[in-house]
Amino acid sequence: MKSFKKIAATTLATAVVVSLGLASCGSSGSSGSSYGGNATTTTAPAAKTTTTVAAPAPAGGIAVSIKDFAFSPASLTVKVGDTVTWTNNDTTTHTASSDDSVTPKFGTGDIKASKTGTVTFDKAGTYAYHCDFHGNMHGTIVVTG
Repeated sequence: MKSFKKIAATTLATAVVVSLGLASCGSSGSSGSSYGGNATTTTAPAAKTTTTVAAPAPAGGIAVSIKDFAFSPASLTVKVGDTVTWTNNDTTTHTASSDDSVTPKFGTGDIKASKTGTVTFDKAGTYAYHCDFHGNMHGTIVVTG
């Protein structure tokens, strides 16, 4: 009977050690090891990708990115009837508003972070514009017939 108890105790101890070892190897949510050994870590791709480039403009339109408190491109040539879409890739609200000297006037209104504003240009001309909130932000749209 003593040898049966000894075998049972040894088997139980071995099972506990193996279970603990397996639990530490396969924990979900872990992206690496906490020790300085030579471990290889594989990280699954993120489910959501964030991009900081301007989204494509709608069909027939042209894209302008707002990033780092600047319009890019700062100068753009389009055709009469084209729609320009400004995409705000900054973390603060911006606008694209015609300068006082420009006729006819245009404006996107407030473009919050990660949002867009659009303007369709129906008349040939040169349209200087700026951000109402940030006086150092300027751009030009040249509309050709």
